[in-house]
Amino acid sequence: MYSTKTKTLIVYLYLAGLVEGFENHQSINGCTFVVHPVCPDLSIDFYLYTRANLHEPQLVSAENVTESHFVKARPNKFILHGFNSNFKLGSLQNIKTELLMQMDVNVWMIDYSELSSGPMKCYLAAVYNLPSVAKCAALLVRKIIDISEVKDPKEVMHLIGFSLGGQLTSQIAEQMKPFSLPRITALDPALPLFYSSHFNKRLTRNDADFVDVIHTNAMIQGQLEPCGDVDFYVNGGLAQPACDNSSNPINCNHHMAPVYFAESVRSKVGFWAWPCSSLYDYLIRKCPPRGDHQLMGEFVNEKARGIYVLKTNGVSPYAQGNWTADDTRTKRLNDN
Repeated sequence: MYSTKTKTLIVYLYLAGLVEGFENHQSINGCTFVVHPVCPDLSIDFYLYTRANLHEPQLVSAENVTESHFVKARPNKFILHGFNSNFKLGSLQNIKTELLMQMDVNVWMIDYSELSSGPMKCYLAAVYNLPSVAKCAALLVRKIIDISEVKDPKEVMHLIGFSLGGQLTSQIAEQMKPFSLPRITALDPALPLFYSSHFNKRLTRNDADFVDVIHTNAMIQGQLEPCGDVDFYVNGGLAQPACDNSSNPINCNHHMAPVYFAESVRSKVGFWAWPCSSLYDYLIRKCPPRGDHQLMGEFVNEKARGIYVLKTNGVSPYAQGNWTADDTRTKRLNDN
């Protein structure tokens, strides 16, 4: 999985006294690196939530799936966290709860926080560890798919990744080949160290049968370029009105992506967007709300393609509804 050059670097760091131990995981300058990928990995946990255990996570593995609350006939949703986080992150837990309140599904969550946490210098280690995490996650995903009895093949597995978790979905897709995942939803997928597909494999529309992306902090923590079949740039994709008074607006903007997605599961009005040829055209006001309209979030139209933009409220509920249904409101959006 890792090149000879990379392994040589690890040995060099070890001899220089910067690496502690010489096992599967190495601590290099206080950051954890996986140098000998092994599955199962005790640093990677998987949890299952169903309506039978809505608030009590059940620890599962590829070996004991059939002994859990897993129901073969239900659709599967798999939620993946990002850097310096874990499966308990409030916005991701809200997605889990909203999904189970609105539909009878199996919700899976990963916790690889031991391999993706620390000061910012450890972000490099977290990115480096993604292939190892993906390898173990793919074993569980493949097991679930193999024993699933879902009637609609499109519902057999839906990956929902936030930030670095959005890029992890791509790594899992790579491990699943030649099988193609039905759907990936990336919530402001991470930008740092994923500037080019030649450096680290990053999310693309080829990673699943359908890839939808929600951008809320583009060019800073999240990807700027389109990377899905359909890309939604919320409020221009750069900054969110809900974060105007935040003490940490950049972090707040980034974290609004899972907040919007969670609301989309239960929203009665929906996050409706209109097409735009590019983000630049939107920023210079060349994309007024007109033409085709598409719903962002859990119930997106999987035939949607291209770039879409939309506006939100500054406070919850954030969805503004279908702009095509109210000419007065459409005029107000044009004027903003």
